[in-house]
Amino acid sequence: MSGDTGANPRYFLVVCLAISGCSQRNMTDSQFTLSSGVKLVKDTQCSTTPATTSLASRRATNSHQVSVTGYFACQSQLEPPFLTMDNEGKVTLVLVPRRHFLEFASTCECSRSMTIDISGRLTAGQTLYVLNDREVVGHVVVP
Repeated sequence: MSGDTGANPRYFLVVCLAISGCSQRNMTDSQFTLSSGVKLVKDTQCSTTPATTSLASRRATNSHQVSVTGYFACQSQLEPPFLTMDNEGKVTLVLVPRRHFLEFASTCECSRSMTIDISGRLTAGQTLYVLNDREVVGHVVVP
């Protein structure tokens, strides 16, 4: 290793192009993200009634609606929900409470219900897993 990569102008050019290609300011609204087609449409704030964890999925006109009831962090909004998919086609809906920089996880949890609309990302027969703040809520088969 002679360290000659720093002297090679082509190497420098490739690195600069790669860095600028990953810059957020180069992104447009038409680019796909993990949140594409996923929207929180209903979120009931803390309820005094004890939560029974439930998960349901139903087909809407041009989308699927997922209803989740369970214990969620108190007094927190959610980050935009997003979907991930593994190599086997298993899809996971991820729900994460919004935290400020250096803020730790809240120990307060309360009963909340929410509905998430998923458009153009699911197909009938897929298994949809749901995570709430890194904990598995459950799974449903997409209708």
